[in-house]
Amino acid sequence: MLEAGQSFGHFKIIKKLGEGGMGEVYLAEDQKLNRNIALKILQPAFLDDADRLQRLIREARTAAKNSHPNVMAIYDLDSARDESSGKDLRYIVMEYVSGQSLTDYLETRKPGIADSLRLAEKIAAGLSAAHKLNIVHRDIKTDNIRIDDDGDPRILDFGLAKPLDATFAGDNNDITDSLSNDLTQEGKIMGTVNYMSPEQARGEAVDSRSDVFSFGILMYRMFTGEFPFAGQEKVSILAKILESKHAPMRDKNESIPAELERIVDKCLQKNPNDRYQDTRDLVIDIRSLRRQFESSISDSSTILAGKPEGMSRSYIFKLSRPKRIAIVLVAILIPMYIIFKSGKESPSTEVRGLQAKENAMAILGFQNKTGDADLDWLQAGLPEILLTDLAQGGAINIISRSRVLDCLGDKIENINEIEVHKKCIDAARSLGAATVLSGSFYKMGDNIRIDARLEEVESGKIILGEKVIGSDPFALVDSLTQKIATSLNVQEVLANNRGVSEFMSSSPEAFRYYIQGMEKFSASNYDEANVLFEKALEIDSTFALPYMRIGMSYALQARGMQGAPYFEKAKKYESKLPVKEKNLLDIYSDLWLKVSYDEALTKMKTFVSNYPDDKEGRTFNAVLKYALQRDTDGAMAELDTALLLDPQYQLALMFYVELFMEQKKYDEAIAKAKLVRDYYPDSPEGYRALSEIYYLQQKLDEAMEEGRMLLQRFPDNEIILGRLISIQIHKRNFDEAHKFNEYIKERHGDDPYLMVDYYYNLANFDIWKGRFRSGLDNLKKAAALAEPTGDSVLIYGQYDLLSDYYESLEMLDSALYFNKKGFDWATGFRSFSYPLMMVKADPATEPEAREIFEKALQNFKSRLPSELWGIGDVLKERFDALCVGDTLKIMEASRKMVEEQNQGSTGNRISLGKYYVLTGHYAEAKKELENVTSPTGQNQTSRAISYMTAVYYHGRACEALGDTETAVADYREVLKYWGQADMKLDLITDSRARLDKLIS
Repeated sequence: MLEAGQSFGHFKIIKKLGEGGMGEVYLAEDQKLNRNIALKILQPAFLDDADRLQRLIREARTAAKNSHPNVMAIYDLDSARDESSGKDLRYIVMEYVSGQSLTDYLETRKPGIADSLRLAEKIAAGLSAAHKLNIVHRDIKTDNIRIDDDGDPRILDFGLAKPLDATFAGDNNDITDSLSNDLTQEGKIMGTVNYMSPEQARGEAVDSRSDVFSFGILMYRMFTGEFPFAGQEKVSILAKILESKHAPMRDKNESIPAELERIVDKCLQKNPNDRYQDTRDLVIDIRSLRRQFESSISDSSTILAGKPEGMSRSYIFKLSRPKRIAIVLVAILIPMYIIFKSGKESPSTEVRGLQAKENAMAILGFQNKTGDADLDWLQAGLPEILLTDLAQGGAINIISRSRVLDCLGDKIENINEIEVHKKCIDAARSLGAATVLSGSFYKMGDNIRIDARLEEVESGKIILGEKVIGSDPFALVDSLTQKIATSLNVQEVLANNRGVSEFMSSSPEAFRYYIQGMEKFSASNYDEANVLFEKALEIDSTFALPYMRIGMSYALQARGMQGAPYFEKAKKYESKLPVKEKNLLDIYSDLWLKVSYDEALTKMKTFVSNYPDDKEGRTFNAVLKYALQRDTDGAMAELDTALLLDPQYQLALMFYVELFMEQKKYDEAIAKAKLVRDYYPDSPEGYRALSEIYYLQQKLDEAMEEGRMLLQRFPDNEIILGRLISIQIHKRNFDEAHKFNEYIKERHGDDPYLMVDYYYNLANFDIWKGRFRSGLDNLKKAAALAEPTGDSVLIYGQYDLLSDYYESLEMLDSALYFNKKGFDWATGFRSFSYPLMMVKADPATEPEAREIFEKALQNFKSRLPSELWGIGDVLKERFDALCVGDTLKIMEASRKMVEEQNQGSTGNRISLGKYYVLTGHYAEAKKELENVTSPTGQNQTSRAISYMTAVYYHGRACEALGDTETAVADYREVLKYWGQADMKLDLITDSRARLDKLIS
C-alpha cells in the first residue's frame, strides 16, 4: 500500500514490517517527534463500516490508557491522505519494539525454566494490566509477543488484534463469520487456531478468561516445545480444543515443577468458570513459583509442601532515629531494620492460587442475632475457638473464616443473607473445602444458644444441624466439636479429651479481652492492645497467649528487655497453648529471649513445612531468610505466599515495604505503603512508611506531610517524632526540630525509653552548634535514665554512644572508659565493640583484647547461620589491622564491611571514606563520602558529629583532586557550625588552616 521513503501525513515510511487481518504495518519515522514508530494502516473495511470503526476507536482509546512496561504502547489513532492514491487512510500509531518475536526467541535461545518463568510472569502482568481496563486481546500467541533488546517481553496489538468486543451487540456473528472465513483460507490463521479458547472456537462472546486460556497454551508451548492441542488440520485442532484433555506437561518434560503444571492446567480448563477469574491471581501464582524456583525451595510434588532451605556503632544498633517498630535480628552487625507487624484478618480480593487439602472444612462464621453489641466479639471468637479445638487432633484440615473472607473481597456488599451464603460456599469450594460450617448465636436469658449447620459443598446436603445452649462459650464449642467429629467420623478428635479451656484459657471473659487485644495489636496500637491483654491476665494469670503477644509488642518496639519477662511467663504456661502457637512461642523465644538465630531459623523451616498455610509463619520465615541467609528471592517468595493467603496481611505488606526500601525500589515501596494506609486507616504504619520512603528519596516536604498527618491522627504515637526531627535538621530548621523534641517530653515524659531519645536529641542539637560539653552532658543524662530500666540493650546502646562521641571528639581515654561500661552490659556479639576500642586506644592491650574478641567471635558463630559468618571474619581482619596499626588493612576491612552490609551503614561509609583519604585514594573517598554530604545522598545523616566528619574528609578529598571550589565550601560548612566550638578539635583547626590557604 505504501512504499519505503514515501511521506504519509507527518510520517516517513522506512519499510514494511508485515500485515495482518486489520491491515499492513510499517516502520516509520514520526517527523514531528523525531522517533521511530510502528504505523498500522487499516483495511478499507474499517472506514466503510461506521459502527465497526467507532467500536475500534473506543477500544483503541481504552488500550492507549495501558502504560504497562510489558505492553506495546498505542500513541494515536487518526487518518491522513495518501497522495499516491488520493485516498484517506485510517491509521494507528504504535510504539516500535525492536527485537524478535517470542516464536523466534524460543527457537534460537531455548531458555531454561527460570528464564521462561520470568518471561511468563511479565507477559501475565501485561495481560492483567489490560484486563483491569476491560480490554481483551483475543489473539494471544507467540507471534504477538516480542522480546525487546533488553530481553523483556512486550505484548503487541493489545485491544486491536481482533476488532471485536463481546460487550457490543452482534459480535457473536462477527466471530462466527470470521472463524468460518478463516477455516476456508488455507494457512491464514494456523497460529491463531492453535491458541483459540473453546468459547472462541464455538463463536461465543469472549472475556478476559479467553486470554487466560490462550496464555495457558502459550505457557504449555514455552515449557514443553509443543502445543497442548495439535493436529494436521484446523478442524481437528478445534475439535481437540473443544473436547480433548491435554497431555500432562510433566509427561513432556519431567523437570517442570508440579506447581507450574497446576497453573497451566487451571488456565486450560474448558469451562471459563474453572480458570483464573482474575489475571492478577495468575500473576501472583507465577511470581511466587518463579521466586521459589529461583531460591531452590520447590520440589517435585508441590511448592507449598516443599522444605524451605569498621564496626557499626551502637546508635545504629539501638535502632535508627526515630525508632522503627522493628526487630534488629543481627544487632550491631547488620544495620537492617525489619518491620514486624501482626496482620489484620480482613476481606480482600479473590485469591484462588492456593488449594486446601482434601476433606477440608471451612468455617464461615456465626452471626450475632442477640442484638447485644457486647457479644460482637464472638463473631470472631467462636470461629477462632472452633478452629483451635478442631485442629488439635490434626485429622481435619481447617480453612479459617478469614481465608474465606479473603476470597470474597467486596462481593458480599449490598446483597442479602442467602446470596452471601452462596458466595461463601463458592469461596470455600475454590479453597478445596469438602464441607462448610456456619451458623448464628442467640441470647436466651443468661444463656447463649449456638445454631450450627455443617453441609457438603458440592451436594448442599446438610450433614449436621445442631443447637447447643449454655452460659460458657468454651463448653458450647467443646460440645459442638464432638458433634462435628462424630458427623465426620474423625476418631482423632473424638479421642482427644482436652477441652478448649485446657489449651486456651479457663475463662471466656479472658479470651474476649484477648480477641479484642488482637484487633488493636493488628493495627499496631500496642499500648491499647497491652491494656486489653493485661485485663485478660487479671482474669486468668495462666493464659499463655496474652503473655506471648505482650512480649512481641515490646520486642517490636525495640524494648526486648521489657518483653522478656512476658515471654518467660508464656513459656511457663506453654502446656496450655495449642500445638501451633506453642511452636511459634518456641521460635519467638529463640529470637527475643535466647538470641539464638540459627535455632530460630531451623525451627521456622520446620514450622512452615508443618503449617504451609500459616501467613504469620510464612512472613517470619521471609524475615529470617532475608536477615540471616541473604536470600532476597526466597524472602519474596515467602511473602508472596503469605499474601496469597491474605492479600491485606499487614506484616507481609510492611516487610515488602522494607525490602523495597533496602533495594532502593522506592516506587514499589510507596505502592505497598499506600496499600497499608488504605487497608489499615486505624494504623499509623502506612503513614510512617511513606514518610520514611520520601525521606530516603530526599523528598523532605512529602515526608514531613505524611508525618504530620500521622501525628494529627495519632497524637500519642511517638514513632514518627524522631523522623520529623531528622527532616527539620536536614532542612536546618532547628527551632522546628526543637518543638518536636519538646513534644516528646510533653506527651511521654514518664517513659524512660522516649526520654532517652529526648536527651539524645538535645545532645545532637548542642553538637550542631558546637556546644560539645553540654552535648556530652545530655548523653550522660540519657545513659542515667537508661540504667534503671535494666534493659541491657538500651543501656549498652547509651554507653556505646557516649564512647562513640568521645572518640569523635578525639578523647580516646574517655571513649574507652564508656565503652567498658557498655561492655559490662553487652551480651553475645555486642562484645565485639570493646576489644576493638581497646586496641584502637592502646595497641599494647592486644593480648587481653584478643581473648575477649575471640570469645565474642565464637559466640557470634554459634548463634548465627554460616551465611553471616563473613561479617565476623571481616571484623577480625579489622581487629588484626588495628593491632598492628596498618591503615591500608583497616581501610580494606572497612570496605569489606560496607560490602557485607549490602549498602553499608552511614558510620561505616564515613569510616571508609576517612581511610581512603588517609591512604591517598581520593577519588574513592569523594565518591563514598558524597553519599553522606550530598543533598541527594543515600546515606545523609542528621547526626551532627557524623555529618561534620564526612564534610571535612570530603573537603580534603576534593582539595587533593584539585576541586578547590568544593573543598572551600566544605571547610566553610564545618566552620559555619563549629567555628565557635567550645572545644579545640584537630578537625576544626585543620579546616580553618586549609580554608585560609585555599582562599589566599
